[in-house]
Amino acid sequence: MKKITQVITGMLVLTFMSVGFVAQAQTRSNNQSLMNDNRSMMRVTMRLETQTDWFKDSLAAAFDNNRVDDTELEDEVMGLVKGFELAADRYVDRVEDNEVIALDVEGLLSRALLIEGIMSKVPASEMANRDWTQIKQTLDQITKTNNVVWVWTLTANPFWKTAAVEPIYDRLDTRSDEFLNSFRYAIDFSKLNGTKLEDEAIELIRKFEDNMDMLETRVDNAGAITSVDMNKVIQQGMVIEAFLRTHNLSPRVRRDWSQVKASLRELAMRSNVAWTWTYKPAVTKSASN
Repeated sequence: MKKITQVITGMLVLTFMSVGFVAQAQTRSNNQSLMNDNRSMMRVTMRLETQTDWFKDSLAAAFDNNRVDDTELEDEVMGLVKGFELAADRYVDRVEDNEVIALDVEGLLSRALLIEGIMSKVPASEMANRDWTQIKQTLDQITKTNNVVWVWTLTANPFWKTAAVEPIYDRLDTRSDEFLNSFRYAIDFSKLNGTKLEDEAIELIRKFEDNMDMLETRVDNAGAITSVDMNKVIQQGMVIEAFLRTHNLSPRVRRDWSQVKASLRELAMRSNVAWTWTYKPAVTKSASN
């Protein structure tokens, strides 16, 4: 009886040891799989960074080589590209920290969709189109990795139909604050300081801030923005655009404004508002009192 007990005990010990070995092997296998996935994601994100730099350069060259000088289109497109670049940088950071969430992926893709919608207007450049196609292929790989359903047609895109307005508005709000700060600073240190034009600039900013406050109220109360609300902000934005084109302020102001325009375009797209951005030259050009 004692021998039988010893045999059973030995068998149990061997069984537990084998279970432990299997569990350890499975853990190592799972960890190795996660490490491989992370390495794969890092390779993809590094490729995206490189491709974005190539695209930005080839796009700028396409505008430089274009016989038709369309500064308005160039500013808008490069603003969209800058917004995409910032979203790509954020995505890379999240991958490195192993903290990627759906909003990071969707934010990156939504900016890409804005560029896709305007590429047909960009001056013909085989290199720029090729670079953009490569970026889209990389983004398609990212969507599969993160289980995000995505198509490159706005009307058929399942994400865009249900995208929350709040994060889009938040990006617009942040970029608007950055622009307003750089705008005020540039005015204070320009020849416009102390003139009637400074008063005009302050009034432009006040109206824009009022419209932004109105949008915030709509988003907070209804989680949506009407076409009337959106068009008010766009109309006021076009007035600011005219002022900035008439009065050459700092490069920082132009860069910050291009980001505001990119976010306005994104919000208009989500709100089903047609993007008809035009501007008329400001009447006042003199800086005299």
